[in-house]
Amino acid sequence: MVRLLGLVVLALTLALSPVVRAEEISVAVLEFKEAGLVDLSYHQKQDLLHGLSQMVATKLAAEPGIKVVERDRIEYILREQRFQQSRYVDVSTAVEMGRLIGADIVIMGTLSELRFHNGIGVSFGKIKVNTTTAEAAMYGRLIAVQTGEILASVDARGQNTGAAVSVRNLHGLSFGTKEFDDSIVGKAVNAAVDDFVQQAAGEIRRLQKKGVLSPTDKPYGFIVGTRGEYLIIDIGAREGVRENMILRVYTVEEVAGLSDPVRIPLGTVRVLSVDEHACVAVVEESRELIGVGDLVQVQ
Repeated sequence: MVRLLGLVVLALTLALSPVVRAEEISVAVLEFKEAGLVDLSYHQKQDLLHGLSQMVATKLAAEPGIKVVERDRIEYILREQRFQQSRYVDVSTAVEMGRLIGADIVIMGTLSELRFHNGIGVSFGKIKVNTTTAEAAMYGRLIAVQTGEILASVDARGQNTGAAVSVRNLHGLSFGTKEFDDSIVGKAVNAAVDDFVQQAAGEIRRLQKKGVLSPTDKPYGFIVGTRGEYLIIDIGAREGVRENMILRVYTVEEVAGLSDPVRIPLGTVRVLSVDEHACVAVVEESRELIGVGDLVQVQ
């Protein structure tokens, strides 16, 4: 009887105890780009790229431990800050956007390939049916907003084979419709998205376990304005900046032949005054001209 009472008390204690959940990582999925190997019309490409971003965001949101920033909020930030779509390819701009919308990780994705090829005919008795295979490939980078570091890359693929179809017939399909989902291209794209999401979610969980987003990481900011010799930087006391602190300045550039951009050191600046989310500094040492848009890191 005593043992039974003890079990009841234990069960009630567990039932009434608050559920402790692992801290969620906030992820922003930016608009996908295409690498020029997509055999669709211009309007179909834009429709598809926008749809890919939404599909990836929706499926990532279903993964445990991941909180996806709503698309409406990202678009609102775009409008308010007057970001151009073409600027998405710039890593420093993606980091800046991530900081504005409160994300921990920004995902920059590319539809790197969508192509079709005819296969060998398949025989059903006396009937021979030719086939067409659609192949989709997607590439993505996971970028830490706090540090500007590229944490991981994702390389996903999907394919589907069906009865032979002319590519011209695919130009009438609209992304997100049942006709698209049932087509060979729709099935290939959906398979690539599933692969992309599984890889991205796996990398995010790995980063969670490693504690890669811990507060000990050195924060990044950007030079957002100038006034004479004074540089206005968008990090402040909240990010650990103090008066007379020396900050390193970099420019981030894409280099042909490299999958990830490189940071090129420009020099250092010294902080003169600090507010909660901003600071004012002057150039301490420079190898090249330092100005608006350059990346700044706490040493």
